[in-house]
Parts: sequence; C-alpha cells; structure tokens
Amino acid sequence: DFCISFKNSIIMKNLFQLTIALLMVAVSICSCDFIGKKAKEEVRDELKDELANLSQDLPIVLLEGHMTITDVDLEGDFVVFTCEVSEVISMSMSEEVASSDENLARVIDGMDEDAVETFIDNGVGLKYVYYVQETGDYLMEVSMSATKMKSLRNKMNTHTLQPKTFLEQTKAEVAAMKFPIPMEDGVWLENAYVEGRDICYVYSMEYEVDPSSITQADLQRTKALCIEGLRGQTLISSRKDEIKKERINYVYIYRDSRGVEFARVK
Repeated sequence: DFCISFKNSIIMKNLFQLTIALLMVAVSICSCDFIGKKAKEEVRDELKDELANLSQDLPIVLLEGHMTITDVDLEGDFVVFTCEVSEVISMSMSEEVASSDENLARVIDGMDEDAVETFIDNGVGLKYVYYVQETGDYLMEVSMSATKMKSLRNKMNTHTLQPKTFLEQTKAEVAAMKFPIPMEDGVWLENAYVEGRDICYVYSMEYEVDPSSITQADLQRTKALCIEGLRGQTLISSRKDEIKKERINYVYIYRDSRGVEFARVK
C-alpha cells in the first residue's frame, strides 16, 4: 500500500536536519539556571548540579529508535553530550558540515544571550560525541570551545558571519549524504536534492507499480501524512516562519523497481 509505505518511512522527512536539531535541543537543556555574575568555580559547581539533575532523566529520546542522549557531564572545559544514533541516521551525518562555522553560528543564534556570555566568561564550551547504537562504534565528534564560541559570536555581531539559512543547511547536508539509504523492507531513499526552493526526496520500491493504480485519494491521504509529519517535527515547527517566508517546499517522489515515477507529492 502506497500510503502505508510512506508512513513507515516518514522519518526521512527531516533527516538532514537532525545533527543541528540535537545541538539546539542539548543547548536548551542546559542554558540558563546557573546564569549570574559569580566566581568561575561557583558557576561550574552550579552547572555540575544542573547536569546531575539532567542525568536523572537519561536516556533522553530525541527520535524514537533513532537518536538518544545517553550521558551528559562536565569534562574539563566542556559540557559533553554523549549520543547514540541509528545506522540510518548515521548515514546522513557529516562531521565537516556539523562543525562548520556557519552551523555552529546557528547553535549560538539559538542560545539565550546571557547563556552565551556565561559559557564564554567561564571558559566552558560544548561537545557532542556520537556513537552508532547498533554497534557501539564511534561515529563523530562536534565541539565548540569557549574561545571558539567567543570568536564566532564576535563575527556574528559584526555581521562577518551569518548562520546558514534553513535551505543552505539542507543543501550542505544533502551534498554530504551517501545514497541509497534503506528505509524498510523494499523501500530505499534513492536520492535527495535541493532544486530552487524545493527540498526533494526520491524513494524507490523493489517492485513494479502501475502509475494508473494510484488514485487522487491516495495522493491526498499521503499529502495529509506529509503535513502531519512535518508539523510534528520540533525543528520544522521552530523554523516555520522562515520556511513560509522563503516559500520552501517539500517534494516526495516515488519510483518503482523499473525507475518509473508513479507518484509525486508536493
């Protein structure tokens, strides 16, 4: 069933943005309760207490079955988040993209200004260490020291560095991906690309499909699933105004085993 296949593979709708989504979520978790003009050791002690409280809620599932924060601690001059991601997610993650100045600028842009000052003033940076949940293998690390945070913040204030737009971020992450990516039995994400203001996902099925068997009702039900899934994503909803302002579209393209396109939803 066409609609069932789409629903089971809906996780791909926002796969390209998951790295930055985790960064933003992690920063929001530890942002502001310890803020104040206090001695460095006092601030660090309060931060340790905040992270200890957070640890009681671990593991924190960010995407069911695919992304989980398993540990958080203050290690030296970094708040370190340890994360497990599924093999499917790991195929879309790029250390080069996630560590770029433009990407880290988006992290800073999403933080409370007082929190940024507190991290900088007290020499505390952020670090994210990723492992593949099925194998336990190390995947990648993204870090931003307090010195780096200060440098990027200053560049942002003088407008010599701009955080990547939603569309620019997606383009960069798509370029770093390796296809095809298995979605479920008989379904693959064959390709993804940005064309103008369209973010396109191309799925392939391991069976033949008669395009004439796909009814308008099928397409409308699938479109409704697309919209429901997109609205349910925190990152998408947080960037909704930008997506609407820039007239960004999501396009889902379906091809059968012969490469014949049998459905397209925009």
